[in-house]
Amino acid sequence: MRASTRFSGVLAMAFLAAACGGGDTLTQEQAAQAFTSMQSAVTDVSTQAEVAASQQGGNVSVTAACSAGGSASAHGHWVTNQSFSLDVSFMSCAVANITINGDLSYAATGSSTSATLTMDGHLSFSGAVTGSCGVDLTFAVSSTSLHLSGSICGVHLDENLGA
Repeated sequence: MRASTRFSGVLAMAFLAAACGGGDTLTQEQAAQAFTSMQSAVTDVSTQAEVAASQQGGNVSVTAACSAGGSASAHGHWVTNQSFSLDVSFMSCAVANITINGDLSYAATGSSTSATLTMDGHLSFSGAVTGSCGVDLTFAVSSTSLHLSGSICGVHLDENLGA
């Protein structure tokens, strides 16, 4: 299973948990909508980065069109399905009636039994959701645990979310 796909569910769960506590400028519902749109764009550009890495020896520089206009680009290094470091830029990236702008560093290291994923950046949203959100998260995943720490939308987290 691709790392970006495997972490999508984990990220969605963590974001919703964080959103319950409030945010910089987004309500819980808005935060969930914005995150779903952002994660869709990240998955699209990560898929292209993985393909490019297999053809270019790991270094990637790709741009993916977003489903409703604009684009997301990823620059960085993709080592395996379990290790990557990407700087993702959203340029008027429109997904599900939400337009995203901003930058996100997205990295993972891991093995077949554990992984650590980090996300760091600041995104702004317009359209169905209007506002901005700072992201600074670390996920540690193993076969027996999932730990989330950092902050999202101003909410500080240090949570054991189970396996």
